[in-house]
Amino acid sequence: MNIDAPWPEAEAASQRVLKIQTKLHQWASSAPDRRFEDLWNLVYDPAVLVEAWRRVRSNRGARSAGVDGETAHYVQAVRGEQAFLSDEWIVEGDIKACFDEISHAALLQRLRARIADRRVLGLVKAFLKSGILGEDRVLRETSTGAPQGGILSPLLSNVALTVLDEHFVAAWHTLGDSHQREQRRRKGLANYRLVRYADDWVLMVAGTRADAERLREEAAVVLLPMGLRLSQEKTRIVHIDQGFDFLGVRIQRHQRRGSPKRFVYTYPSRAALVAVKAKVRGATCGSTNQSLAVLLHRLNPVLRGWTTYHRHGAAAKTFAYLSAFTWRRVWGWLCR
Repeated sequence: MNIDAPWPEAEAASQRVLKIQTKLHQWASSAPDRRFEDLWNLVYDPAVLVEAWRRVRSNRGARSAGVDGETAHYVQAVRGEQAFLSDEWIVEGDIKACFDEISHAALLQRLRARIADRRVLGLVKAFLKSGILGEDRVLRETSTGAPQGGILSPLLSNVALTVLDEHFVAAWHTLGDSHQREQRRRKGLANYRLVRYADDWVLMVAGTRADAERLREEAAVVLLPMGLRLSQEKTRIVHIDQGFDFLGVRIQRHQRRGSPKRFVYTYPSRAALVAVKAKVRGATCGSTNQSLAVLLHRLNPVLRGWTTYHRHGAAAKTFAYLSAFTWRRVWGWLCR
């Protein structure tokens, strides 16, 4: 056996272990007196170790500590399965005061790279320097940031954050095609990719926790020239098995019931459910002078939009719960 063999994927490891077990069973059944030699190779076979770790991590005892005082969850989440497995880690990026700290000079420099019309550039600069009128009716100058609530602010902040796109898209291309990325994984090297929507972004890392930590620091360095900083408190690194929230969706990998395979599932996040319940509650706690038709006309677009957004995930139970909650609120409104 080649002890330097690469670590296989979980599914490939499971299939290899099944073949080994089947072969051993056949030999043992056909020759009851047979003595097996050279079994030591199987003990440290990468496929056996990967499958063993999967089973230990997924059983009920994974939350209980061993004699060393460490749980399987701790090994996975804190130690990152390093000199051992490559896995999937998520860097949840959170930019501190994104609208308030964008560098005007850096932003205008990026705009000049694509816009030659000085009149348009002057208009954007005037918008950035327009100041903020406080509640005390005092106008304060702004040397950084884009005014929150301003008509151009979302667009300009998106332009500023393209520094992340350019950096990590370029890095993605250097990783090569799917075959080359697979070769990197076999050599223990990390693959990673950025997914961003406005100032919400995540880095998906196929590697170790150490790789994810390095890429988090790399992202922080990329953002600095734009005057932006990562929030140390809110920028987290989580394992895909722990799950994370992104754009109102809970994304988590776990074992399918009745199957040894693991799949990534998407659900409506808890925060998204709380938000839509608040809207339903707000619509049904007001005046009862309106007709039922008017109330339903207010509720239907909210519920239709929310369920349409989440319908592609595993949301059946959440939809049933929201339906029952809405019915109770409407019934209570009718009773009042």
